[in-house]
Amino acid sequence: MSTSVNANHIPDPGTKRPTGSSNWVAKLVLVPTVPMLMASIAALALFYLAPVRFGALLARLPGETFLRTALVFAPATLFAVVVLAFLYAIDGGKPEVRERRREVSPASRGRTTAWVLLAPTIPALLVSTALWALSFISPVRLDRLLEPLPGTSYLRRLIPFLPPALFLLTFMLLIYLFLIQPREAEKDEREFGGVHRFANLMVLGTFVAALVALAFAAIALGSYYIRPELFLSLVSRIPFEELVRIAIMFAPAVLLALVLLALLFLRKENSNGQPVDVEPDATAAGVHVREKAATLVLVAGLSFSVVAAIGIVGTILYLLIR
Repeated sequence: MSTSVNANHIPDPGTKRPTGSSNWVAKLVLVPTVPMLMASIAALALFYLAPVRFGALLARLPGETFLRTALVFAPATLFAVVVLAFLYAIDGGKPEVRERRREVSPASRGRTTAWVLLAPTIPALLVSTALWALSFISPVRLDRLLEPLPGTSYLRRLIPFLPPALFLLTFMLLIYLFLIQPREAEKDEREFGGVHRFANLMVLGTFVAALVALAFAAIALGSYYIRPELFLSLVSRIPFEELVRIAIMFAPAVLLALVLLALLFLRKENSNGQPVDVEPDATAAGVHVREKAATLVLVAGLSFSVVAAIGIVGTILYLLIR
């Protein structure tokens, strides 16, 4: 009795298959992180919906205990982000692409235009995110910062809307640079390979940002134990309420990045070694579209959470300096 097998779906014996060990790392990270993320979101919602009750709950927690908890929480979660991003980066496996050689067209002028637009957009995104974080952490200090500028009332109204608008513009420009434009110039690969490379780029950015933030958090934790008087003199510039607001913003941003990074890692591990046809049938094409869309959604969420965390770190530095 003979069985027919579609040759297009026979894996290459030489293709790297996921070992499963790093896969379990991502799953173990999700176990405590998801409940912590839900708890941090609930705390943020309680802060908005019932600030009096939230303040009463915080009153039971001594200031020094809260500070110790925050100092331990930040390096631990950032270290987990760094580890997962590193594992994602060194994982060499990716979907095999069966190529069809075609002519390569010259790069269009749109690529140069996109890079020119990105040059001011990325700094503007980070600054606007830091201002948005400052508007939540310390509205009084934000008013003092904006007071010398013209059109202060308009600036205050724009602050909540600028970060998502600039993030959307930045993300679309990056998609054009690393997905759309290369696909127009080099049509010998499937689009999924471009999405895979784009996700790698965003995870690499997450790794660099988390590594820098981890260094700051480790320095803060170390100075608390080595030079506590110096550390407390710096922290005394930030009132306890502002420290609480910082923790309320920082926890969801970092925990969300950790969850999304773990999900991205698991998706990449599950797709390793799966061949991608140049001309798939309608069902396979629909699967690829859904895979691509899901990956882009995860990457967008990861990027936004990282931008938010960077803005919060910038706000903390501003509060310490001023």
